[in-house]
Amino acid sequence: MCKIRQGLARRTARNVDGNSSSSIRTPGAIPDRPSYSEYYGSERLARWREVSARDKAANILALWGRTRQGSSCTVADVGCGDGAVIQELTRRGFGRSYVGFEISQSGLRYAQTRRYEKPVSFVMFNGANIPVPDKSFDVVLLTHVLEHVESPRVFLREADRIGRYVIAEVPLELHARTPQDFRWDEVGHTNLFNPLVLRHLFQSLGLTVLDERITCPSRAGFTFHRPIPVATMDWAAKTVLLRIAPGLAHRLLTYHGSLIAVSE
Repeated sequence: MCKIRQGLARRTARNVDGNSSSSIRTPGAIPDRPSYSEYYGSERLARWREVSARDKAANILALWGRTRQGSSCTVADVGCGDGAVIQELTRRGFGRSYVGFEISQSGLRYAQTRRYEKPVSFVMFNGANIPVPDKSFDVVLLTHVLEHVESPRVFLREADRIGRYVIAEVPLELHARTPQDFRWDEVGHTNLFNPLVLRHLFQSLGLTVLDERITCPSRAGFTFHRPIPVATMDWAAKTVLLRIAPGLAHRLLTYHGSLIAVSE
């Protein structure tokens, strides 16, 4: 039930075959680093993304419930990666149809191998200009995308252009333990957020924040890469701290922050 829409992709700076039609860097774009083009492909990491997608889907559904719009909505997942979040959302019965936008060829290749329970199509785009008319979707998802883009305000403005609501999730990495100096890492996080920075980003574009969440990833996410006893203790400590002292927790440790906003 999924396909790549080549007609739309040809209007972007890169088509689905990876042929570049422009070398101009567009403001707001996701950096076109070599690691992104072949970032997806590992079966083990694909399973980890499926575990993470359960947490992301739970946050999306909780935030969407704030709108009282019902689950039969059209959804754009911008920066959809390998389709794990779309797959999980369709499994839970959310959405009427989906379009996933992605810059990574390997991500779209893997996304095509997944099974979806709703109509899904994919578009290769240039990481900045989303090739659809204004307000084409009921909701636009930005799950762990804003921390990667060159200009979050420009990118968010484009996401708002194509949808009625925007739901975003980011890691809350700006806290007391954040290093003094920036260093590139393998995941490419160039923008750091805390709850206030994320909220102000949306409000600076005239969007109204309807609801916000700070969450700790599930135990399954902690134990996937690490020994179960140690990872379970780490998860339990972070979960308890967030429950009893949420204002302190995100100032000391990294959690996930998500929100839903609508244009005024």
